Amino acid sequence: MDHCKDNGIIVVSSFSIKDKTYGNGKKIEENTFEVKEGKIVHFYSEEEIKNIHKNLENITINYSIEEVETEERKEEYKMIYGIYRMKKSKTSA
Repeated sequence: MDHCKDNGIIVVSSFSIKDKTYGNGKKIEENTFEVKEGKIVHFYSEEEIKNIHKNLENITINYSIEEVETEERKEEYKMIYGIYRMKKSKTSA
C-alpha cells in the first residue's frame, strides 16, 4: 500500500453479510448479488475483511448502521468497518 505512510491509519467500510439485504437478487458469486438490474453489490464477512488487509496491523473490526435518506424513503444498512495501521516498512541501513 503505497498510498499510506508508515504508522498511517486506514479505515475501510463495506456492506456486511449481516445486512438485511444480503442474499437479495441474483447471485453472481460468493457474497455478491445483482440487487437490481445493473447494480452489483458485494457483502463482506469479518474473515474476508481481515484477509484482504492481512499485511496491515488490525486495530479493530466492528459494525455500524448507516442511514441513507432520499426524497422517496429512508433506509438503513448494516456496514462492517475495519481500522488498520500501516506497518513500518523495513529499510536497509
